[in-house]
Amino acid sequence: MAGLGFVRQGVRDSGSLTWYVLCRFNKDGCLSSAAALSYTTLLAMVPLLALALGILTGFPGFEDVHARIQSFVLRKALSARLSARLFISIRATSSLQLRRRQALG
Repeated sequence: MAGLGFVRQGVRDSGSLTWYVLCRFNKDGCLSSAAALSYTTLLAMVPLLALALGILTGFPGFEDVHARIQSFVLRKALSARLSARLFISIRATSSLQLRRRQALG
């Protein structure tokens, strides 16, 4: 019987610990913090990717790297419908930039 009391005490303690952790998780607003961190990270990655693609566009030797990064983003990170719209927009912007460079130089 003494072993059974030890098991009951362990179950009771585990339940108390679980309840405490869940209450603190809720009280500290961990879900909101995690959501904000995810949102901020995604917002920070978009300008970084745009900067990297912009820099790669300026160097003629890196067209293959630029194309691979662009296709990776379009395949993995975006839905099919959104990626098609974005692809059209990027192509239009790239061709406009190319025309401007040709006109300047």
